[in-house]
Amino acid sequence: MITIENGYRISIMLTEACNLRCNHCYMSANAKGETLSIEEIDNMIDNLPFNCLRISITGGEPYMCKEKLYYILKKIKQKFASKAPEVRLETNGFFFYHDDDTIIKEVENLINLGVTTLRLSDDEFHQQGGLDIQKLRNIEKVIKEKNLNIVVSTLFQDKAVAFGRAKTLTQDKLDKK
Repeated sequence: MITIENGYRISIMLTEACNLRCNHCYMSANAKGETLSIEEIDNMIDNLPFNCLRISITGGEPYMCKEKLYYILKKIKQKFASKAPEVRLETNGFFFYHDDDTIIKEVENLINLGVTTLRLSDDEFHQQGGLDIQKLRNIEKVIKEKNLNIVVSTLFQDKAVAFGRAKTLTQDKLDKK
């Protein structure tokens, strides 16, 4: 949790589970990674301060536990009904990037759940981990074409720190820190 000018920026790792196997990942994310329980989600959201500026939901891949993703977004929306913070969802997009209709339906659902920013992973590491980059990029294209009310930001990495899976990367892909 980071305090910024009269408010907080909160990051919640919903799950360690991930459908990709990216070689830059600092976590040992896998399909069976740990996920927050409903009780942990309730406790966390109930105890958030009301002066949150931004809440980011991350993973692993949050869509690996879609019901809990929707649950936490509903809890945030209920708690901050009078003054909603920016709500960011970081995802690799895999679970809804297959066709335009699915993208539209899911993005509209996220907007209704209070998500204001969709952060997509668009880089060589994720592509090598199993992501279809062209389908991922189509998400942003469809959002723009349909004028859906959500900000799309792209998370692009070209270097990694030699930690976790990234220990196996070649020197040209490692950031010297």
